[in-house]
Amino acid sequence: SGSSDPYCLVKVDDEVVARTATVWQSLDPFWGEEYTLRLTPGFRGLSIYVLDEDTIGQDDVIGKVWLSHQRMAAEPRGIEGWFSLAPVRPDEEVQGEIHLELRVSQQGHPRVLRCHLLGASPRPLPLCPPTCQVEFCLDAIGSEPTEGWFQLLPFPSASRDHGVQLGALRLALRLQEDTVLPAHCYQPLVQLLTEPVLSPAEPPAGSVLAILEEVASGESRQDVATKLVKIFLGQGLAVPLLDYLTTRELARTTDPNTLFRSNSLASKTVEQFLKAVGLPYLREVLRPVVTRIFEEKKYVELDPGRMELSRGRRVSLRGSPSAAQVRDSSLELLKGYLGAIVEAIVGSVGKCPLPVRVVFKQLRRRAEERFPSAQHEEVRYFCISGFLFLRFFAPAVLTPKLFGLWEEHAGPRTG
Repeated sequence: SGSSDPYCLVKVDDEVVARTATVWQSLDPFWGEEYTLRLTPGFRGLSIYVLDEDTIGQDDVIGKVWLSHQRMAAEPRGIEGWFSLAPVRPDEEVQGEIHLELRVSQQGHPRVLRCHLLGASPRPLPLCPPTCQVEFCLDAIGSEPTEGWFQLLPFPSASRDHGVQLGALRLALRLQEDTVLPAHCYQPLVQLLTEPVLSPAEPPAGSVLAILEEVASGESRQDVATKLVKIFLGQGLAVPLLDYLTTRELARTTDPNTLFRSNSLASKTVEQFLKAVGLPYLREVLRPVVTRIFEEKKYVELDPGRMELSRGRRVSLRGSPSAAQVRDSSLELLKGYLGAIVEAIVGSVGKCPLPVRVVFKQLRRRAEERFPSAQHEEVRYFCISGFLFLRFFAPAVLTPKLFGLWEEHAGPRTG
């Protein structure tokens, strides 16, 4: 048909652990979804299957990418790149385990192997029914029953696809294997991190937080910020942490137009704090408007080069609407949607979590102290709006699926 409705299944060993949204009518899909999976130490590998969703009948399997535990563990900084899709052969897919009771008769000739099926633990993919085999050592089975779970194994297949291009999948993965110690073991580290926040009068140049600001690279800043937010939230010190970091960045800034525009540790920490504390608030504010946009399915397009005139809102006996009519109706709809979003945000002051309001109140005060002149009067406002709108609400409006506002990604029309 020249198009597809692809989605991905993420499978660890024999268990499906995640499913992406379906991207409708696309041969070049973008998901942008992020998953954090808690894995058992002995897992064998990770598989990502790409499937084409069918409204009638079974979904078609396009291909898969498989990464072994060893390969991911060998790249502690993570793996990122394009991975070619391999064909999926049902007879080579391991589908779970079966619970057997085995006994070999010691009397008579030939000896007889008796198998009693007690249970099964299949975790099937939407594939054609496979044929599997079980291997066990006969020497270990005697006249007394031997009971256990046996892994289903694929039959060897001689068939291979030569020269078939199934496409590629761009992935970014990182396997993080941590050893978690008792809580008291981390107290010296927590004390070291919180010391500059609890004693702000002391020179901060040599503090751990100041050193982290200097040494954290661009690619690691988000991880550092996420961990700092979790630690300081646990200690009840998240608000003082943000005051400490934003005050230091204000002191370094000479041009207010560049304030908090970079992905500094202060900017990333405020961003992660908003996600950790304010996500329920964001969903309450934006979900009604986002739901309305998805359910109305109105056609909006301002770019004349991309307009589909036959899908415009105003259709009369004279035929399809002109580009100007589509533009005008789209502009009217867009203003309505954006107005509803702004009204929802402005009217949500009372719903905004108290810690967020305290953070922005002290940020405004710090900005006034740093840039007190009348020509910089607006700094106190746009340093807050930059976080609240550009880093918090705007990404959720653009990708509502990733913020839990809608179950699916926006299709070509809604997007």
